[in-house]
Amino acid sequence: MRSIPEIIGLDEKGVVVNAGRNRTTFQRVFFGTFIFLGVLSLALLITVIVQARNNGKNDNTNNNKNENKNEVCLTQGCISAATHQLRSADSTVASNLCKDFYTYACGGWQKTHPIQSFDVERTILGDIIDRRDMEIERLLDSPIIRSNERSWEYKVKTYYTECRDDYVRVNNTASYMIALIQNPATVNGWYMFDNTAENASQEFLVKNETLYQQLSHIHGDLGNLAVFGIRTRFDEDDPTIKRLEFYPAALSMELSDYLDDGPISIPRREAFQIYIADIMKLLAKDAGITDINVEIRAVTVAGDVFSVERYLADSLRRNPTTNAPITTDLQNISAHFRFEFDRLISHELDDPDSISKLTPIYLTNDKYFLDAFDLITELDNPLFARMVHNYLRWRLVATYINDLPYSYVHKHREYLSAYYGYTLHSTNEDYCTREVIRRFPFAIQRLYTMNSTKYSNAVSTVYSYCACH
Repeated sequence: MRSIPEIIGLDEKGVVVNAGRNRTTFQRVFFGTFIFLGVLSLALLITVIVQARNNGKNDNTNNNKNENKNEVCLTQGCISAATHQLRSADSTVASNLCKDFYTYACGGWQKTHPIQSFDVERTILGDIIDRRDMEIERLLDSPIIRSNERSWEYKVKTYYTECRDDYVRVNNTASYMIALIQNPATVNGWYMFDNTAENASQEFLVKNETLYQQLSHIHGDLGNLAVFGIRTRFDEDDPTIKRLEFYPAALSMELSDYLDDGPISIPRREAFQIYIADIMKLLAKDAGITDINVEIRAVTVAGDVFSVERYLADSLRRNPTTNAPITTDLQNISAHFRFEFDRLISHELDDPDSISKLTPIYLTNDKYFLDAFDLITELDNPLFARMVHNYLRWRLVATYINDLPYSYVHKHREYLSAYYGYTLHSTNEDYCTREVIRRFPFAIQRLYTMNSTKYSNAVSTVYSYCACH
């Protein structure tokens, strides 16, 4: 252990030695410690600032994550829809939200969109549909570019023009429909017209066609929904791509009316079969067919149509349609359902290069399609061949029933009265626009999309709805 003199720096005589040096050393230690503490404080301050900034960034990141979790839509379409909704609101009643939120949300729209004298109600959705229909009317009135009579544009525009012309549309007889059915190049006859000879069978067909021959004309060329329909649908993963979708279609009544035995369904299906038989007898009369078996064939057609539609309705009840289609291709469904879908689509599009067998498509309710094509492809069975033959031709006549003479239209209105309890009326122009959209949905989608998007590869769709009226 060192002694006190050694620590202080005394010599043998007690005189202080090296005191200046020790003082200098002490000062150096003091200032060094001060500088170290200053640097340490500065480092701590910088650390606090950096940490605060990082916390701010983390807060922003968390806010962004929260926004993503809340799925806030900031696209141009969403902002436009939100702006439209804000214009519909009435901010002058903001202080009364709890008592009258409806006026706050929709009061502005009500003030600027009064109900017209000819309107029962007015809604934002209705206005959107009206604007769409006006645009479709404008497109249907425009000159025909694709002048080939088989082109989809020629068909829809010609039909619309003739539909609006009452002098062309209203005939004294159904001669045009009868000629179309009897034409070998199109429908090629009907059980009602063909089995008229004295000893002709009233059970089996005199004429028959392949399923493709029937569907390509009745379904494809003549705008009729039979067994299934075809529409376009946005791709599930890429909203810039549209795909063809095949879906169940062409029941004449509600599904329950075929299968339920209640006070509503039984009278409806009875009225349906009476209606079919009445139309059959009118067609036979206009075709000059007066053999003694006309009544028998008319009732047989009604029974066949109901049997096929009831079979399809039963399949739909057992296999309810969901909104989740299966992705497949034309080659696959052609093989699976034993029908030439690839050939049919090429025929309907009138453009073999627009789609191939391997082009992805959507199929809605594959179990229904399996049931349906199990039935309608059994044409080797004479009974099934007659049922399918009658069903397909009835769907053709039913589609264009309002384009036939007044006696047919009157029977149709009597049926509607028996089914719904009231008769639907509409103006000629509205009726024709609605009928074109209903009968040629695929062609209308092509016409409308091609003109509204200017052939853009990206299609942006915004759906907005407000229950204001």
